[in-house]
Order: sequence, then structure tokens, then C-alpha cells
Amino acid sequence: MRGLIPRRYLFRHTDVHLARRGLEFLGLDPNDADLLTEVTTRLSPINLSDAEQAERAGECLHRDLMGRIGGMQVRIPDDPEAAANIHSDPEAALAV
Repeated sequence: MRGLIPRRYLFRHTDVHLARRGLEFLGLDPNDADLLTEVTTRLSPINLSDAEQAERAGECLHRDLMGRIGGMQVRIPDDPEAAANIHSDPEAALAV
């Protein structure tokens, strides 16, 4: 099944077990201490100010179509309407 998913992304995990599984999913060593630290603490760190957290949101490790792995950041488009839809809450809209 994994061969059917050529592009793979691994975002921050606070659970070490899930971080290990994610690293394995990318094709990396799930027991590499530096990679585990990267995924559990360095990607989109939570011990920063709100402004810094917002700037670092969306950081992840990415495996591309060629199997290369690197860091990247998924950003919200610079479009107010798209940003509003991304941050919308469908349950809140139903409650109105």
C-alpha cells in the first residue's frame, strides 16, 4: 500500500511511538534519536510565543516523488477568503 503514496509528509508528534511510526513511513530509521527529537520537539515548536508559533506552524518532513527527504512548511495561501475557509469551524456554522 505504501508504494501507492509517493509523496509523504510527517508533521510534529508529541507521542514518541507515533513519531517512530511516521519516520518508518518516510523510510527513515525509527530509532534515530536526532530524528525523533526533530519530529517531537523541533517541528512547529510549542514553547514559543503565539506569534512565533503561528510563523512556524505547518513545518514537516517531506518525502518527494524521487524519494528525497527534507524539511518543508505548509503555508496558508495569501488570500483572505481562502484563509477564512481554512480556519472555519463547520460545527460552529451549524449551531447558528
